[in-house]
Amino acid sequence: MPTLIAYRNGREFFSSSGPWLYPLLELGDILATDPLSESDVLTTYDKVVGRAGALLSARLGVSEIRTELLSRLALPVLERFNITVNATSLEDRIFCATEDLLANIDDPHAAYDTILRRIEQRNQAAAPVLEAHTITVERGARAVLRELDLVVRPSETVLIRGENGTGKTTLLRAILGLLPCAKGTISVGGEEIGSASWRQNRRRTAYVRQSENAPDLPISAVEVVEIGAGAASGTDLRTRAQEGLHRTGAAHLESRLFRELSGGERQRVAIARALAQGPKLLLLDEPTVGLDPGARDSLIELLDGLARRQGVTVIIVSHDIDPTELPHARALTLRDGRLAEGAAS
Repeated sequence: MPTLIAYRNGREFFSSSGPWLYPLLELGDILATDPLSESDVLTTYDKVVGRAGALLSARLGVSEIRTELLSRLALPVLERFNITVNATSLEDRIFCATEDLLANIDDPHAAYDTILRRIEQRNQAAAPVLEAHTITVERGARAVLRELDLVVRPSETVLIRGENGTGKTTLLRAILGLLPCAKGTISVGGEEIGSASWRQNRRRTAYVRQSENAPDLPISAVEVVEIGAGAASGTDLRTRAQEGLHRTGAAHLESRLFRELSGGERQRVAIARALAQGPKLLLLDEPTVGLDPGARDSLIELLDGLARRQGVTVIIVSHDIDPTELPHARALTLRDGRLAEGAAS
C-alpha cells in the first residue's frame, strides 16, 4: 500500500511506499524535472501528516491532503499555506524526533534543508552498508585490485573514477559476489559475501550494467521493471513496478515497448527495475556511456538525488562523469588497484 500518492489535476502521477519523509522528498525530485504550471492543482494522499510533512507539502505547492493520521502540530502550517486537509484521525502529536526538530521552524525551505542535514547526520552514525577490507582480486595471474579498502555508509553516493581497464567493473563484480577475493573480505549490510545469510539476502544489492540491450520481444517498460519487483515478496508486482518508474521520472514510459526507447529512457527504466528490487545498495557501471548530452545531464541529475532524497546507497563507476556534476557524491579514484580520495588529476 503506498504511503504517498500525488495527483496533478486529479490524475495520479506519483506513488511511493517508502518510509518516513522519503516519499515527499522523492516527489520533490519529480517536480523539479516536471514542474507544476500556474494552472496545475497538486493534491496528495499522505498516510501520516505531522509538522514536517506539512512543511514539505507546502514547499511542493500541495493544495489539498487526504490522510489517515494528522498531528495537531501540523495544523498551523496547513492553515498558513491554505492547504485543505481531510483526516480520518487527529492526534495531539506524532511521536517522531522530526516533530521536535522543526517545532520552531515555519519556513518550508528552511525545514527542507534541516531535514536533509538530519538525514546526513543520522547516516554518518549508522553502520556501513558496504565494507571492503584489504581485498585483492585476481584475474588470471594479475592482481587487478590490491589490498583495496572501501567503506560506504547509508544514503551515501560514491563516485569511483578511473580509466578503462583499471578494475572498476571488477570491483563491482566482487561486491556482487561474482568474483572471489584472493585476500580480504567484503560485507554488505553486515553480512560477509559468501556466507549463508548473505546468500539468503543477496538481492539486497542491485546492479545496473553499462548499457541495457533491448530484447527483440514485445515487452513493455513496466514489464521490464516487474522483473526487479519480483524479488520483493508479498507485494503486488505491478504496483511495485509503477512505483519504481515514478521514482526515476519514467512513469510516462510505462506502456511503451522497451525496444523502442532511447538510450536515456532505457537507463531510467533499468534503474527503476533495480529500485523495485528494494535494495540496500545500488551499483551502476558507466551509466552515462552512449547517451546524448541532454539525456546524460538528466540522468546525472537523477543519480545526484537518489541517495540524499530517496534513501538509496549508491556506488557509481565511471570514466566520464566529473565530480562537479555530482556535488553530493564522495569522489574516489581507482589507480594501480587501489582507491584514493578525490578525482583523478
